Amino acid sequence: MQRITDFDVTRHWMIVERVENWEADRNNRFSFFGLPRRYRKIASEIRKGDRLYCYVSRGIGAFADIRVVRDAEIKEMQEDSWLDIYHRVFEYYFTTRPLLVVPREKWLPLSQMTSALEFTRDRSPASIRALFQTSIRGLSAADAETLTRAMQAAAGSEANYAK
Repeated sequence: MQRITDFDVTRHWMIVERVENWEADRNNRFSFFGLPRRYRKIASEIRKGDRLYCYVSRGIGAFADIRVVRDAEIKEMQEDSWLDIYHRVFEYYFTTRPLLVVPREKWLPLSQMTSALEFTRDRSPASIRALFQTSIRGLSAADAETLTRAMQAAAGSEANYAK
């Protein structure tokens, strides 16, 4: 099994998307991640080499993949160049590549991780749900390492590691 390391020298982010958008990302080889205008400020903090931990919401509630940011800056989308299935315009994006893709039938349920993650530990179910209602948020190195190890274990020998 390939080891993913460098938790203390890389910044980590959790991205949240619906399964339909995750499937569109997969079909595009996880080459970019789009964000609405309201996330411009936080998106401007993302740097080349940062890691993105993808959580799939809306009835799924599981971690699906880890991506790496390829470029050091966000970009503006061309007008009307990308609408999701709900016709929301994603005005900004940054390029990415997959680091680890967990097979869909082995996605890591949040319910298995709430007590292990710093940002969910000791929270009520309602406050945990609120944490996952944003498209992007920072993660600690400890949470990134915990998620990585759990996602690698969930994927087992079927893990898809990018070269």
